[in-house]
Amino acid sequence: MKPPNTIQRRRLGRIAIGVVVFVITLTFLTQGLRYFFSLPDGSLDIHALLRTWGLSPSTYYRTSYPTSFTRDIQPKPIHSHNDYWRRVPFYSALAVGAISVEADVWEYGGELFVGHDTASLTRNRTFKYLYVDPILEVLEGMNREDEVPGMGQVTKEKEENILRGIFDVDPNQTLNLYVDLKTPGATTLPVVIQHLEPLRTPRNYLTHWNGTDLVRGQVTVHLSGNTPFELMLQKEYRDYFYDAPLDQLQSGLYNTSNSLMATAPFGKAVGKVYWGSGGMDARMKDTVRNQVKEAHKRGIGVRYWDTPIWPVSVRNDVWGQLVALGVDLLNVDDLKAAAEMKW
Repeated sequence: MKPPNTIQRRRLGRIAIGVVVFVITLTFLTQGLRYFFSLPDGSLDIHALLRTWGLSPSTYYRTSYPTSFTRDIQPKPIHSHNDYWRRVPFYSALAVGAISVEADVWEYGGELFVGHDTASLTRNRTFKYLYVDPILEVLEGMNREDEVPGMGQVTKEKEENILRGIFDVDPNQTLNLYVDLKTPGATTLPVVIQHLEPLRTPRNYLTHWNGTDLVRGQVTVHLSGNTPFELMLQKEYRDYFYDAPLDQLQSGLYNTSNSLMATAPFGKAVGKVYWGSGGMDARMKDTVRNQVKEAHKRGIGVRYWDTPIWPVSVRNDVWGQLVALGVDLLNVDDLKAAAEMKW
């Protein structure tokens, strides 16, 4: 093949320059659109875009996706430990796909205040404000009244079967709501049951035992702390479940009529993990495997608390191993790190 002559080289040069100019122009145009149509937080100004294309502002509302609140969130087996410590409780956990949150509640004068100890309680941080109301708002958004004619003609029984959970990509995923009773159980339990009422009426979003069968719901309430197990059992219908001790499942006391999760401190139940060990050794893995097997045989999930948090490499190794061994919820303080794990 002959080398290109001078004319051909000039032509190729002009073509290359043209391509470069086109790319630069396209880049500036794209960045310009982003600049002119973006809000300070980087999100697009929808109304500015509508005006540019000559569309009515009502276009946005007519075409909006009704269940978009959690549209891009993938649920993950994360338990947001001490969730009320987050800068924005519940929503911080929801943003990373955590399927479980935890609230410590203190009962005073018929109100449930949320906090780690009495010094952290404030008048505004209540169980209703931080958890019940936000959860209900998300669920109501995911279960809007049917706007298409004829779709609303369902019986109450069918309605219960078609209610959606909080995750748009997996509407059958329940939200695990842990409620740790800090004040005396005998007086606190009735108040907790009362505060759950918005989640059961008029639509029943709660997992419940109806006296003979377990009915899975969009929210599953687990009670721990000072919860009085015997007092809890006095009601035949229950939409709250005892956080069973993992090492006592063989007692026969716990089954799906009263418990759906079992927990234990990792160090005591499994053992201590050392730096540089690569996580759990074979013996520890066997222990976890056997405990998970015993729990799952009874229809009960497993969560370990007080798992290693440092060094990070050990923490991540243990997290991955626990999930691989079938543990249902990871007890997590660092939500961002857990969400970035390769599930």
